[in-house]
Order: sequence, then structure tokens, then C-alpha cells
Amino acid sequence: MIVWFRRHPILTWAIAWGVTGMGLFISDIASDPRHGPLWASIVFGMLAWAWAGALTFHGELRRRGLLSWGFAYAIAYGLAMLWTWGWSGREGLQLWGTLFVWSLGTASGPLLSGFMHAPRRPHIGLAFLAAQWGLTVFAGAIVGFFGGYFLVAVADIATRSLGNERLLLTLGVALGTSLGGVLVGAAGMTVRDRIMGMSADDPFQTEMP
Repeated sequence: MIVWFRRHPILTWAIAWGVTGMGLFISDIASDPRHGPLWASIVFGMLAWAWAGALTFHGELRRRGLLSWGFAYAIAYGLAMLWTWGWSGREGLQLWGTLFVWSLGTASGPLLSGFMHAPRRPHIGLAFLAAQWGLTVFAGAIVGFFGGYFLVAVADIATRSLGNERLLLTLGVALGTSLGGVLVGAAGMTVRDRIMGMSADDPFQTEMP
């Protein structure tokens, strides 16, 4: 199963983004005041990104990969919270700035992975590739935001006849935000291959069971 997921980064990152979106929704992170538990937005995201990052960048669920990518999400989350707090009251700048700062914060993931796998690579080149990853994540965040917004609206309509409002809205957010993970899994892996010096066809030189 691990081999299958690491060979299919699009699905792996789609799942990770969907779980992250669920955590953010459960935390009610977009509301002021917030009505959900803050830990859900942190723990769900850290676990999901640790899992996806370790598999797609390191090829296995080992401690250094899990820690580096869980830490990357924590950095991104912290930067996003600081931006939100600093620009409170300016809705447009607050929203898009938060997404951008969060996306650039995730660049610490490939940066740490690059240091582990290719310590002799020029640091400027590695930083440039990590920034490319961050920009790819920003594009995915935009897709995930609008995808989540649209599918939440669809789920809201469905609840009028099916009930289970909380469940359907959570699933709507998860499916919508997973679209951002599809983009990252498709485009971001080219950055991964360049950072790690791997073959795009078989990055970990493994055979499918």
C-alpha cells in the first residue's frame, strides 16, 4: 500500500489536502469568533502533510521525513496565523495574503528534504526550487479554496433533502480542497524530481507489487 501511494502522488496529495480541509472546517477557522477546536486544524494538517510529504519525497514513512513535513505544515500554519492577525479587518488582503504566506511556508518541506537527500546541492538553487514548490502550492490553494466554496454550496443544497448537514458540509470541504492537492500532486512532483535528482518515471526505483 505504501508503494502504491508513493507511486501515485496526485491521489496522495489530494487525500492530504482533503484531510487538511476537513481539519480547517472542523476548527471553523474562517469565522471570527471561531466555534470549533483549534487543534483540529493543526493536527489534521500536520498528520496529512507528514504522511504525503514523507511518501512522495522520501519514499517511506520514516521519522525524518514525517518530522520535516509535519514541521513544514506547522511553519506554514504559524505564518498564516501571524498574517491573519496582522492584517485583521482587511478582508481581501487578509485572505489572499494568508493563502500566499501559508503556501510559501510549505516550501520549508522540500527545502528540508533537499538538505537531507542532496546536501551538496547549491543552496541558492535549492531555495529557488523550494520557492517554485511554494508557488505551486499557492496555485493549489486557490483551486482548493474555490473548489471548497463551490462544493460546500452544493452540499448545503443537498442537506435540504438529505439532512446530515454537518457531515455533508465537511465532505464538501474535503472534496473541494482535495482539488488543490491534485494540482500539487501533478505539478509539484516535477519540483520534487529536480530537488532530489530522481527519475520522473520511477523516482524511488521500485516495482509495483
